Amino acid sequence: MTVLTYNKFKRQKIALTSLAFLMLGSLPIKASDVFDEDNAKGHPYTLLSQETGEEKKYNLVGVALFSGTDPFSYGIKVVTGSKVSHVGVILADADDENTWYCFESTGSASEVLQGKYPHVRTTLWDKVVTEYDGKISYRLLVFEDQDRTEAKRVTKFVEDYDHKSYTKNPFRLLMALFRANTESRSKILKTAFCSELTAKMLMDMGILDRGIAGNYIPKDFTSSKNVPLTRGITLTPEFKANKK
Repeated sequence: MTVLTYNKFKRQKIALTSLAFLMLGSLPIKASDVFDEDNAKGHPYTLLSQETGEEKKYNLVGVALFSGTDPFSYGIKVVTGSKVSHVGVILADADDENTWYCFESTGSASEVLQGKYPHVRTTLWDKVVTEYDGKISYRLLVFEDQDRTEAKRVTKFVEDYDHKSYTKNPFRLLMALFRANTESRSKILKTAFCSELTAKMLMDMGILDRGIAGNYIPKDFTSSKNVPLTRGITLTPEFKANKK
């Protein structure tokens, strides 16, 4: 096998494998790795600047729930018996509480076709809400008996996980459906799927009381489920973020 043929085969393998992962992890946004302003003007609903590219400090706001319309999202909803196909964490700029971000593990068809794995990224919330092809709702965290998690800890978590790869093990996704994943030996996960990242962050921040991050699915963060939160912390009912 020539080097050229091998490289072509490797790219095809990455693309097919990534597509398989996304079938279980959903495609909440369509994006390109580098935001192209000219392309964005021509395709305002299919491109999204994924990375903020700035050093910021964040506070926790709540969780974002997505219900996609693509085949992958539909498959997730059928398999999990849920109205949502993806989940992420909503953050606020510590210096400007009106500026929100969506912190999530996700990918896009364009990335997959380029041989790039889905990964963790931070995106401006307004762009996600405007450009997402599907319904979005969110739940806010309410800290009743204690101060909110300090920005330093939240920011450190974002820095630790930003750009980490979406899970490359499809069996881990399947095991999550049966709550059969085991606790990770690493303090910081090497890879993470969407609900695993969300659960891990809430656990590390002392908000999610128990469980294994890898055994959470998007459905667990909806109002219909009683996710085990630390005493004194609650999640509001779901609010609609867009009118789709």
